Parts: sequence; structure tokens; C-alpha cells
Amino acid sequence: MLNAQLRIVSNLVTNHDWQILFDFLKFLVASLCLQRLIISTPDRFVWSRNNNYKAKCLSGIVAMLLVFLLWCFGTLPACAEELYPPLYPRSVLFTRAMQQVANIPAVQEEIRVSGITVPHHLLAAPLIAEGFARLREQHYDRIIILSPDHYTWGKTVFSVPKQSFSTCFGTVGIDQQAVNTLLQNPLVSASNLFSHEHGVQAILPFIATYFPNVPVVPVALGVRSKQEDWDTLATALAPLLTQHTLIIQSTDFSHYLPKELAFKKDQETLRVLSGYNLEEINTLIQPEHTDSKAAQYLQLKLQKEVFKAHLLVEANANACDFLPAGQSEPESTTSYILQLYTSKSLPTRNKHIFFGGDFFTGRYLVKLLEQKQVRTALVNKVLEITQGAPLVVNFEGVILPKCPDLDSTLDASGLRLCMTKEPTLELMHNLNIVAVSLANNHSQDFGASAYQETRDILAKAGIATIGRGEVCILPDIAITAFTDVDNKNAPRARIIKATDLESLQKQSQEKPLAVMLHYGVEFFPGPGYREKKLAELFEQYGVEIIVGSHAHQSGALQSSKGRVWAWSLGNFLFDQHSKKATCTLLEVVFFSHGTYWSRQHELGNMYNQLKEGYH
Repeated sequence: MLNAQLRIVSNLVTNHDWQILFDFLKFLVASLCLQRLIISTPDRFVWSRNNNYKAKCLSGIVAMLLVFLLWCFGTLPACAEELYPPLYPRSVLFTRAMQQVANIPAVQEEIRVSGITVPHHLLAAPLIAEGFARLREQHYDRIIILSPDHYTWGKTVFSVPKQSFSTCFGTVGIDQQAVNTLLQNPLVSASNLFSHEHGVQAILPFIATYFPNVPVVPVALGVRSKQEDWDTLATALAPLLTQHTLIIQSTDFSHYLPKELAFKKDQETLRVLSGYNLEEINTLIQPEHTDSKAAQYLQLKLQKEVFKAHLLVEANANACDFLPAGQSEPESTTSYILQLYTSKSLPTRNKHIFFGGDFFTGRYLVKLLEQKQVRTALVNKVLEITQGAPLVVNFEGVILPKCPDLDSTLDASGLRLCMTKEPTLELMHNLNIVAVSLANNHSQDFGASAYQETRDILAKAGIATIGRGEVCILPDIAITAFTDVDNKNAPRARIIKATDLESLQKQSQEKPLAVMLHYGVEFFPGPGYREKKLAELFEQYGVEIIVGSHAHQSGALQSSKGRVWAWSLGNFLFDQHSKKATCTLLEVVFFSHGTYWSRQHELGNMYNQLKEGYH
């Protein structure tokens, strides 16, 4: 029993739950005193003299039950009052955190922020404050809070409060009408658990400061609730959401793990978030990945289906990042993932890199790209998304000082693709293309000498080339390249074998490994059986990010705990006018500890846009 009590105290100290710790210690002291009184009573408990161990155990249980009942009945009058008392009555912690982020740039008012995910672990108060500081230009008339029911005190799988809250910065009222609406659902009940639910209480002072007088609808989510329950609650919440509603997901992520293992679990969660995939949320494990799958699922579902919002992961941090200087790292840590959901895709403030699909500047693009205004329009459109970050593309063909005439680019093997040095190199420089994949079916169109000349020209321009099976090491990521199709040699398709990937096993795991993969069928609307099997094969050999090309048609980002799969990014720039020939960029955002998150940006058919703009 003593060990269990010590574990409770340790967890409360780790999470800085001082008010609950104080209440628990009072409860413990009262129990010990009553236990001592029971054992020392000579007549009523004579059996205690004959079996001292049994007496201590039974008397301890009796004492704790009596004190618990007295404690509960003693607090009933307080629960009946108008406000829940503040769990964190001292304001200094919150004030200091908000002062630290005073210069954090706010999201512009014209871009609506409909959701935010912040921690409730007050050791990370500066990170919570950072999230709220980003919202200071926003205006809301209702705030919904999704929090885990940490102590499983709710009578049903979901709970709502009975009354409003007092905080160190004033009162935060509840939206009683919205609460009553939710109570019509049999899965929801009213509860006083919110008097000690730090998932809600820890963020109320921030709400009171940044959004005074805005009513809240806290919902405590049972840790044993299922996906069907989450869907039911989402249906109940949807009518409460307007253009002026904010959903706050109060969630801490990996729990009770050493820092390095915690970041591995965070990376799995970040990959799942990359695909905006609701079904994959259920594959996460509580509390190894998060303390509330329900909260993350509901946030994603409501943002995706109601608000059509764009996700931006702002930060991934660990409790060790907030320890005082010189304090040793604990074996058991908590981690955090700060998220924003917005009406328009926001640029990241972290390091990042972009991947594009098929890149080609020859043939019918030559005359277009001779016009400086066309090149400028193309560069500006791309830089609006990339902000000048490094870009990696599939280089579809060869680059030579002078290309053959258009009529001579056909031979017995089919179409041959060539690009001239200028303006191709100028365009690549302005787009900040830092590396290209040459593992495709057109890099050998003009033979081995032209292939080598292409590599030499690009290398002289400071652009790395990645041949089949080679690995290029960039500052934050390693990239390899493979092709499953070939225009010159037999067989011309299905040429990747498992043995080709064995060299990847020797690759260092210090940086994530991505593959530029040229495969599939042109203009096929999704990955086929072989493409799916290849993705599984590359994942087995340590590849975490799969970037597909050759289909000329882009598709949705797919993700799981083990991989991010952009099965096709389509044409970055290619002279195909079909509406199917679309361009998508894959962005990989890196956080300070080496973890990453990904998202896609759709740009449409760049060739058609340039033609229309030129004419």
C-alpha cells in the first residue's frame, strides 16, 4: 500500500499537480491518524493484538474509507457553490509564461484559427502560452475544451461540468445552453470531476487572459471510450460549431518513457498526423503515444469535416526541455505536440524541405520559359509555398548545352527528353532546387555519356544528383532513389528487387531516410498492388518517407505510424495539358530534436497556368 501511495505522490509531483497533491496528503495524514486510533482501541478491536499485520491492513482500509467519505461529504457544499475553485490559485507561473512569448507572431485576423492542441502539463507552461499567443488576434464566442478524464471519475464515457470556474485571473463561465444540448446524449453526464481535472484547469487561466468573457464547454473524455463513441460525440458537437468557435484539445503525448524513446513514439504520432488519417489515430497506444486518442480523433474529425481546416504542427518538445539548468533528465518523461488548425495553410517557423514531382523544361516549354515574366511567375508561385526552402525534384531527362531538334527526340525506344542549360539552371537556382533524382526512365535517353554530362553540369551548378540506389545526405534528411521502369534496358518494368535494397540497411539512422521512387502506371488514379508492396518493402528496409513519381497525376498523402507515403506528386513542371496532370509539393518540417511532420500543397497544372498567363 505504501508503494502505491508513493507512486501517486511521485506522479503528482512530476505533473506539478500541487493542489491535488495537497489534498491527497491531507487525506493520507488523516487516514494514518485514524488508523492509529483504531489499532490503539483495546476493546473494540481485540483481534488486532493477535494478528498485527492483518489489523494494520484492515484498519488502514477502514480508515481510508471513513476519511474518504468524510472528505467527499465535506466538499459537497463547495461543489454546490456557483464556481469551482481554482486548482492553480497562484498566477505567477502563468504570468511568467505569457511574458516569455509576448513577441511570438500572432496569426493574422483574416486567417481563422478553428482549433489548437496544447499541453496541460504546467512544466510546459511556456509552450501552452506560445499556442495561445498565436491566437491573440482571433475572436470567439464559444470555446470547446477536449480533455482526458485523467482519474476516470465520470459516470459516463463523456462528462461536462455542472458550474463555471474561478481562476487566478477571474471567472471563466460555461456555455450552459451548449452543455444542456450535450446532456441530451446518453453518453454524456454532468460531473464535478472538473474541480480537480487538470486537463481543463491548467489552461483556464490562459483562456481567462486571452479570451475574457468567452464561455467554455469543457468535455472530459473517458480513456476507455471507443471510436464509435467518439463519432457519436462528434455528431453532437458539430451543431455547436460556428465560424467563431475554437476547439482546444488539451493533450499531453508520450508518457512515462525516457526522452529518446519518447521521441520515437512522438515520431510515430507525427507520421499519423501527417496523413490527417482518422482511422490511424486508433492505432496509437495510450499512454505511450498520447493521454487521449479520443481528443486527437475528435479534433481531427471536426476540423476536417466541419471547418475544412489546414493542420500546422508548430512544435514537438519534451519535459526535459523545460527543466532548470543543471538538473538531470528523469527516466520518466512527458512530451508535447503543439498544433494549429487554420482556414488557410500557414508557413512553418521551423526548418523544412520540399519534394516535387517530374521536372522538365524542354520541348513545348522552351518558348514559354524563354520569357522572363513567365519564369518569374513560376518562381513566385512556388516560393509563395516554399518560402525559399530547399527543393528536391525528379529530373525527367538530361541537361545539355544544346538539345537536338524536336523531331530528333524520337527513336526506336520512344520519346527522349532533353533540357538546355539555360534557362534551366537559372530556374533551378531561383527555385532553390538543391538535389534531383536521376532514377527514372528518361535519364538514360541519350546514352551513358549524356547521363554523365548531366551529372557534371548539375554538380558544377551546386545541385546534387541521386542515381539509382545512391544516397544523398542533406542537413536534416537522407535521400535515396530507385526506379521500377526503364526505357532503354530489358526488363522495362517491375525491375526493383528486394536485393537492390540491402545496401540501405547500412544507412545510419541518425537522419530520416526518404526514397524518390519512380514507379507505377501513367495517369493511374492511385497506387496499384505492386506500388503498395514496394512501399511495404522500402519501409522494411528503414525508409520512412516515400516520394512517388511517374504517374504524372498527384494523389492524397497516406501515412501510418511507420511511414509517410506521397504515392505520387504528379508533375512539378511538364508539358502535359491534361487536367489530371497536377502538381503537388510534399513538405517535411523538422523539429529541434530531429522529429518531423509532413503535409502536401496542391498547385494544379503548372503548365496550363503558365500558358494561360502568357497568352
